[in-house]
Amino acid sequence: MPDKAVCFQKGNIEDLKSKLAELLENQEEVEALRKGAREYICEKYNWDKVTEKTLQIYEK
Repeated sequence: MPDKAVCFQKGNIEDLKSKLAELLENQEEVEALRKGAREYICEKYNWDKVTEKTLQIYEK
């Protein structure tokens, strides 16, 4: 999901600080990430699909 989020090295405070500073300086990138993440999340966690799959499991 690299086009929907910004990752930093686990436990690396300086890397996190650097990534956050970059985002603060680039609102266009933040907006692009926001849009991509929103679409991804809405598709992945679509309640109609979740409900349908849950009912299929219960019917088995």
